[in-house]
Parts: sequence; C-alpha cells; structure tokens
Amino acid sequence: MRLDSYCGEMRAATAEFLATLEGASRSEWGWKPAPDRWSVYEIAEHTCTVQRGVERLFSAKLLGQPLTPDTAQPQHSDEDIARFLAAGGRPVRAPEMVNPKGRWSSREEIAQVFTASTEAQIAWVEAHADTDLRRYGSPHPMLGMLDGVQWMILLAAHARRHAQQVREVRAQYAATGG
Repeated sequence: MRLDSYCGEMRAATAEFLATLEGASRSEWGWKPAPDRWSVYEIAEHTCTVQRGVERLFSAKLLGQPLTPDTAQPQHSDEDIARFLAAGGRPVRAPEMVNPKGRWSSREEIAQVFTASTEAQIAWVEAHADTDLRRYGSPHPMLGMLDGVQWMILLAAHARRHAQQVREVRAQYAATGG
C-alpha cells in the first residue's frame, strides 16, 4: 500500500469516528454502561489523546529513531496490528498516559483537535514522502516496536475500533430509554 493510501485511510477512519459522536446528547455523552466501562466522552478523549500522541511522535521523534540491526525490530505484521485493533476485538486496558482525564470540554472541541491532529499527521507524512517510514520506528507500550507505516495503520485501526465502541455504548444508552 502506498503512503497516500494510508493517509486516505487515516482521513476515512477519522471521519467515521467523528460521525459516531454526532448528535450525542449531554446525558448520553457522559453515560457509562457500567462502572468499569467508558462513556462516549471518555472514549472520544482517549482516542483523541492517542491521535495527538502519535502525531507528536512523528513530528518530534520518529526520524531520530532509525531501525538498525542493533535496535529492536517490529515483531508484528501490518495485518496483525490491524487485527489486534479490529472493531469488536477483546477489551484492552489502555496505558495510563492515554486514559481519560477531562482534557477537553465538548464534542466540538474534541472533533476540532482530532481533525487538526489527523491533518497535521498527514501533512507531515506528505512532507516526508521520499522517506522510507519502514526504516524508522518507536516502541508501542503494548505491541513493542512499530515502524512508521505500522504507526499509521495503528492510528486508523484505533479510530475505527473506538468508533465501533461508541456505536455500542450509544446503542446501550438508547436501549435503556435514555
């Protein structure tokens, strides 16, 4: 797959995720299906936090972390990463650093930050179109070393995973008569 295809997938996944947030009422936004489950807001905040973190990884660090024979190498295929994050996959406990903490105040603010971050990520990738992103990497807290392309795959799959989670929470909310 070419980099423009990955960028297109990131845009499509962003649009899909943001569409799941449209029309959520204030009570639906904060409703939790169970004490140990996230609300629509918490899912949105987490997803946006991850997006911004990966955008910052690319803009500030990625090209300073070449993959060499002396460094850790990616252990997962692109397909494994997408499959691990597939919608409907098993629940996974997020690393503490990306857990919801009340970073944003509204759906509109999250949508604005998420969209801007996606576009900044894509602009960075397009500005480095001649760079082989497979030659650079950074460790993921759960998946180990990922190369630059795998990080892009992860972002799109992550947004899609949480779009599905938002749909499920909203359906549960509607089923309660909310």
